[in-house]
Amino acid sequence: MSKWLQPGRAVGVLFLLALVGVALIRERPLAPEVIASAPLNTECHLEGADCATTLPGGGEVELSISPKPVKAAEPMRLRVTVRGREVDSVDVDFVGLNMNMGFNRPHLDKTSAGVFSGDAILPVCTRRRMDWEARVLLETPKGVIMAPFRFSTSH
Repeated sequence: MSKWLQPGRAVGVLFLLALVGVALIRERPLAPEVIASAPLNTECHLEGADCATTLPGGGEVELSISPKPVKAAEPMRLRVTVRGREVDSVDVDFVGLNMNMGFNRPHLDKTSAGVFSGDAILPVCTRRRMDWEARVLLETPKGVIMAPFRFSTSH
């Protein structure tokens, strides 16, 4: 029997993993409380262009995904640009609209004033076409503001 699978040690390892899990959820909750939501820009589709929307209370957020067209199971680069609003951090929550595709929320790094970027990969879907909503979660001093953007992938 492996030394890691011994009963006493296994309990200790599981306890340590549980503590780490609780700490991560407190740091980045699975369902953060959203204080305001930006309107969906129905005229823009991320698979072909960068998209922007106005933020409640002022300011604007723009989301860029490259390369285009957006494809599942291929690395993509995300860039969020925020103008006219103080933002501490940014996550992008990818939600499957045709079916539940699980939890997929990359955290973006601040690269300059108002600009955040990072990498992501969308899971493959069994459907030929998958509709997505990228929910940009902006952590502001007053709370989280969500800005939705829509796009589709196909294979």
